[in-house]
Amino acid sequence: MRAAASFAASFAATVAAVGVMAACAPPDVCGAGGTRAPTPTSPSPRAGLLARAHAHNDYEHERPLEDALDAGFLSVEVDVWHRGGTIAVSHDPFTSRGELAGLYLAPLDARLREQGTVYGDGEAFTVWLDLKDGRPELRALLRDTLESLPWLRHFDDDDEANDSAEEGAVTVIITGDGGSKRALLDEVPAPRPFLVDDNDVPHPESDIDAGVGAFALNFNRYLGSWDGIAPAPDELRSRGACIVARAHGERRRPVRFFGGPDTTAAWDLALDIGADFINTDDLAGLAAHLAGR
Repeated sequence: MRAAASFAASFAATVAAVGVMAACAPPDVCGAGGTRAPTPTSPSPRAGLLARAHAHNDYEHERPLEDALDAGFLSVEVDVWHRGGTIAVSHDPFTSRGELAGLYLAPLDARLREQGTVYGDGEAFTVWLDLKDGRPELRALLRDTLESLPWLRHFDDDDEANDSAEEGAVTVIITGDGGSKRALLDEVPAPRPFLVDDNDVPHPESDIDAGVGAFALNFNRYLGSWDGIAPAPDELRSRGACIVARAHGERRRPVRFFGGPDTTAAWDLALDIGADFINTDDLAGLAAHLAGR
């Protein structure tokens, strides 16, 4: 009974804490009285706006990776765990869609050997690996796996890419468990076959960590509550533009918002404020929308 009561109390405290966080004002990203006019996302000369299409939780589609490739996407997100000496792909620790090697790395390797790049057009591809497991065993497996792939872009401590004729077709961005991301930066010497992201943009007067190569930001926390149907408020647009401008800075760190509406209006908002990745679970819908813009 005491254990059950303790769990209930802990759960209630967690819910209350979440409620307090949700009620807090979005972080200050513009500075006192600051505003920013949005700078729209630029299309790629080769892939147009599809270069910005990002498959959120890609492995949950009927054909992981293949459905995103058929839709022309250039970015996918994969949740990974350590399980039985392998890197398992799953949203939770109890189920599995398969292994990272079989679902993603082997198919990418085959395409790259045949075409040089994922689509054969020279366009770079991005794989976001979301670390759901903070154990060192996953980091060790991930280090060995990534260091064995000859087609990954490598990055110095200043986040500048070091490409050769045999590498650079795919960028890996490590997201998820914060402790593991920091540990990977310490454990793997530069040039590294990956970047790490940050889930927080610092105040305008603070420096961005040199080890951060991208930002993955919670939509509701940074932009506020919006249903994705009514026109986006001007304040939301201005705040989003400030975030993107701050993240791009002197060294262009890409920005992805997650957890927000998955609607045409939300996709347009991300493009209008200059976001680098457009988050979606609706592959066909986003592909058609971007092709028609």
